[in-house]
Amino acid sequence: MVSSNAISAASEDIISIHEVDIITPSQKLLASKLSCNVVQGKSLFLTGPNGSGKSCIFRVLRDLWPIFSGRVIKPSEGMFHVPQRPYTSLGTLRDQIIYPRSREEAEMKVLSLHQTGKMFCH
Repeated sequence: MVSSNAISAASEDIISIHEVDIITPSQKLLASKLSCNVVQGKSLFLTGPNGSGKSCIFRVLRDLWPIFSGRVIKPSEGMFHVPQRPYTSLGTLRDQIIYPRSREEAEMKVLSLHQTGKMFCH
């Protein structure tokens, strides 16, 4: 898996995907060396048969799937999409909530937030 710096925030409102391999959780390669740029206010039209992986690009953009090669640059905030169907991973409700982190990673994140005083309640 590529390190976390493979996904970074853009200084301007652009989504840039550079030579990204999109691989399913079952290790099926859906796209090889995918590259494209989308500037704010512009559109990108994706076509392909059912099951070809069009929605998977959004899973990568929303950090639901890791990238194994290439680089993704996206706005640090204000990006939102509604999937065709709700996306859930295998596992318990807890696993769904912390996805894509493992239980150990989620516990470390909570401890880190608690130690820095960044926990909040509503």
